[in-house]
Amino acid sequence: MSKKPSDTLLLSEQYPVYSSWELTLAPTGIVRGRVYTTDNASGCIVLLVDSQSTSHSSKQSQKKQASAPTIHIIQAKHVVQAKPQRASANVSDMPMQPPTKINRKVLEDKERKAIKLAEESMRQINDKATPAGQACFDRLLKACYKAHWVEGTTSIIVLDEIRVDPPYAAANCSIVSANSGQASASLERVQKIVSAVGASNLNQSASTK
Repeated sequence: MSKKPSDTLLLSEQYPVYSSWELTLAPTGIVRGRVYTTDNASGCIVLLVDSQSTSHSSKQSQKKQASAPTIHIIQAKHVVQAKPQRASANVSDMPMQPPTKINRKVLEDKERKAIKLAEESMRQINDKATPAGQACFDRLLKACYKAHWVEGTTSIIVLDEIRVDPPYAAANCSIVSANSGQASASLERVQKIVSAVGASNLNQSASTK
């Protein structure tokens, strides 16, 4: 049974650790995963998400074998609907495994990597940005591999060459540095991406009315 997020409960009460959820985010779509932790101070939910669990995964990625889950940090204010999911298997149904020796160094290395990934993901979230602005940033980072927020603003720098200002349309993209000699090509690419994100947002807004 799906439900809307509560403004009165703590995130840890709404999304208990290890519980599985299908979250509908505005405006990026649906993501499914298991709660790793929550943080009420920043209003974030940390999910362990399978590589094939997002609604926008490609057919090619669906054919690949499932890989290790990735960490997704989600702002709770972007969740418009939350649907609890049943676990894929009951603990009692799982075969018993022989005890294994715990390697403390391996566990510490995994923890350090997880913390580093979480910190990097946190830097990619801008509390001042609108859901549409965050969605634009996420798409640019995924497509161009290099993007960051201009400190203290909701503007985005892509590839250290292109600046994208609100409301994140093609007309709001400009060249800020042409050191590589490919700034014009980069500008055209970024404009296509933000235009596609804008069209997707409009379609989602229309479908929810």
